[in-house]
Amino acid sequence: MQWFVNTGDSFETVDTKEAAQAAALKAIDDWRGCCDPDWPEEVREVCFGPIFGHAAEIDVEADPDSFYADYVLDEVPTTKVQHDLGFQVPYDGETKFILGTVCFVAAKYAHFLRATGYEVPSKAELEQAAALHWMLNLYLLHGSDWRRVADEQVVAWMKGKTKCDGQQDATTASGSSESA
Repeated sequence: MQWFVNTGDSFETVDTKEAAQAAALKAIDDWRGCCDPDWPEEVREVCFGPIFGHAAEIDVEADPDSFYADYVLDEVPTTKVQHDLGFQVPYDGETKFILGTVCFVAAKYAHFLRATGYEVPSKAELEQAAALHWMLNLYLLHGSDWRRVADEQVVAWMKGKTKCDGQQDATTASGSSESA
């Protein structure tokens, strides 16, 4: 992840939050040397932060009446930004779906998780917690593609096993791909 620094009279990018913060503090110190007795207006522009996106060049078909290249805003994936910054889980459509998973649906995933090595106590609220934890981690790692990854994991397990912890048949214990 890249970080930006506005020093009040220039803009630069650095590789770490610490480097960005140090550059911003140095800029304030530099401006401090200019204030006799009033601070210059530019010091109010000193700031730093993460870069969430940047201009990226794209090719455009050759046309004599148009440019041969164009630029778009290329965003850093939200989940990558959140992970790098230590943000909490966002409250969006995907997390609402995950956190809204009721315990009887989550229980199917708890059986799957238990069968694949997770330690999941046989208590409804703890089964739900384990399933939600698994789904949220998939979401943080794969973004909106987490459901496909969850389906692939369940299907792979089902192909290698016909029973789930001595419970019902694996096809009903793990749920269909639509509910993942």
